[in-house]
Amino acid sequence: MNRASWFYVKKTAAFTLGALGVLTGVAWADPSGSANVKQIMSVGSFVGQTIPPTAEQQQRTFLTSDNILVAATFYDPADACNGVDPASVKFFVFNLEGQLVLGKNRDAGSAPTNTVDNSRIGTSKYQALLASMASGELAAGSYNVVFRVEACAADPGILVSNFYSIRVLAP
Repeated sequence: MNRASWFYVKKTAAFTLGALGVLTGVAWADPSGSANVKQIMSVGSFVGQTIPPTAEQQQRTFLTSDNILVAATFYDPADACNGVDPASVKFFVFNLEGQLVLGKNRDAGSAPTNTVDNSRIGTSKYQALLASMASGELAAGSYNVVFRVEACAADPGILVSNFYSIRVLAP
């Protein structure tokens, strides 16, 4: 095999492997694709109580005097859970040492007052998860926040989002 042919083989192999990597990432990001599994996506934090928050409002640094809203999207492809609220939605805040600082929950049948709330987005297989923290609820410091969802009773399963870090500063 001459030098030009070998370069072509290497270039084609690199392109093919790169394309497979990108397609795998696209499938994971799009729940309607081959990654059609229960998942918690797009965790983000915002100032205020704007529902639904826009991407421009997303931030990770807050003041202790801010009202903080943390949102995520829960996707459940199971037909049995179509239009059914998860059995429970919990929200946890940990300090960087891993100690639990704050916890909120919304269990089936309970009112969403001062707890984690969930509501449907578009189709009933997508739900917004919303957790709000009033000003002064978190002291100055750095935190990791996480959602935990127990799927509907017809299709049990527990999902935990990735940790999402925020920082709270004294004014």
